Amino acid sequence: MGLKIREAIISDYENLLLLVKEVHEIHYKARPDYYKDTDIPLDKEDFINKLSHTEYKIMVAENENDEIAGYIIYKIKKIEEHPLLVDRVVVYIEDLCVAGRFKRKGIGKKLLESAIEYGKEINASSIELTVWAFNEEAIKFYESLSFKPQSIKMEMIL
Repeated sequence: MGLKIREAIISDYENLLLLVKEVHEIHYKARPDYYKDTDIPLDKEDFINKLSHTEYKIMVAENENDEIAGYIIYKIKKIEEHPLLVDRVVVYIEDLCVAGRFKRKGIGKKLLESAIEYGKEINASSIELTVWAFNEEAIKFYESLSFKPQSIKMEMIL
């Protein structure tokens, strides 16, 4: 599969919205107590805003037919002058999605590699992300790429 990773542009919004809906549906089905049922899980203004801010990157994977097969959204976080934490730069993955029909073709790995390469370019100390405990497929994917648990967020539902 010919694959091109490129920065997203405003005209990608509708295609990305379809992919975000896929991810949101997984989360909504697993945690309807947490997520709302919505047809617009990616706000267009928020998308455009992220495209214009330098601390955000949105990358898309296009196949040989110029179809968007996946995307990654990441934010550059700078920890500076914190009284307890070491100064550092972190690439935080906000969202990574590969369309269901394109899964297991290496697209997610290529998208994540683009974030890793960018992190190296800016001398980031790490790549971080959050994954839901119910999302075993995603956890296995990240573990296969050498991600390790950093902390554990816990809850008690009342």
